[in-house]
Amino acid sequence: MNFRGSGKSTGPGEGVTLATMADDVAGVIKALNLGSANVAGNDFGNRVARTVAASHPELTRSAILLAAGGKVQPAPPAAKALGFNPASTDADIVAVFPYLVLAVLF
Repeated sequence: MNFRGSGKSTGPGEGVTLATMADDVAGVIKALNLGSANVAGNDFGNRVARTVAASHPELTRSAILLAAGGKVQPAPPAAKALGFNPASTDADIVAVFPYLVLAVLF
């Protein structure tokens, strides 16, 4: 989905907060009758995903955070995994998978 004021959204972009965006995501989950959903957010969207999880725990099975930078720098192997190298081989990509994929079982 596009947040208000972006892409092909129809809602106004003025005065929108993280809480507003989280409520919009919750509204989509409810409208689609998804029950408890896995919510993913990339870059800025990771903040929205975290807000959905905090504000609507009954609708959030998990929060998947992508490109969620922070104050603590990643360990060198993780930093390497996050970098894009078009010359990477399949073996290079498989070697960094532990830093890119996390499975949480409930």
